[in-house]
Amino acid sequence: MNPMKHSFKFLVVLLLTAWISGCVTTSDVREAVATTNAAMVSPALDPPGNQASGAWEDPVAQIDRIIQNNPGETTLVNHLRLRQAMLLTVFEQGNLAAERWKQINPSALKTERDRSLYENRDALVWWYRRAPSLEPLDNQEKERANEYVSQLTSSIAEITNEEVKGYLGTIRAQMDLRLANDADVSTDALEQQVSDEMANDLEAYVEVFSPEVGAWVRDNPAIDVSEGVNISDLRQRILLRQMIKEFRETSERLGLSPGWRPAWTATVEIE
Repeated sequence: MNPMKHSFKFLVVLLLTAWISGCVTTSDVREAVATTNAAMVSPALDPPGNQASGAWEDPVAQIDRIIQNNPGETTLVNHLRLRQAMLLTVFEQGNLAAERWKQINPSALKTERDRSLYENRDALVWWYRRAPSLEPLDNQEKERANEYVSQLTSSIAEITNEEVKGYLGTIRAQMDLRLANDADVSTDALEQQVSDEMANDLEAYVEVFSPEVGAWVRDNPAIDVSEGVNISDLRQRILLRQMIKEFRETSERLGLSPGWRPAWTATVEIE
């Protein structure tokens, strides 16, 4: 199985929360938020290409109706437009997603989360459309992926929101893995280069998360959803565990032996 197709199925999409204006009925906005949350999670559970169109068409239309009824609510409109754009991005509707991203006024976005997503919109649209494909990256795509990795790295360094750091860090790590998987490892020198890059990439990914999340993953061989952990912490743990597994499996598939850092990522039990 292509490692990126497998990895993409486990991408956890950040559950956005729209800013709610007092001038709009709270129930309408909450319904739109709940509906889009449910739809946005779907691609993480289904194989790429199997998403039903109705999963994104209905919530996108619902948000359009709210916006049409409240054209003067600038902050609300722009945050809901971003929710639409993310939904369309996740469901690989690249052209429609790009159209919604263009309609957003970034100066009206009031949360760090939404500003960060907007800043990285091009990387997100490209990656969600490209990641499910089994075809290797060509040279132009590798150049683009490297540019987006650098952009995401700069953005992550400025973010304080733990969830959006984990989300964008996962996007970056998946791009890193695709680049490694499609790299030339035909000589000992090239093998060593890719091994070193993978070790650096995994270390950078672990550093995206809080020390507490890393320590939990290090010390626990399985995720126990019954322990009363909140959804945010659980999501962070699942992301970190899954991507450590993906890094190790990719290196094994390529016949590489990276010097993983931190050292515990090389030996932690992953189910």
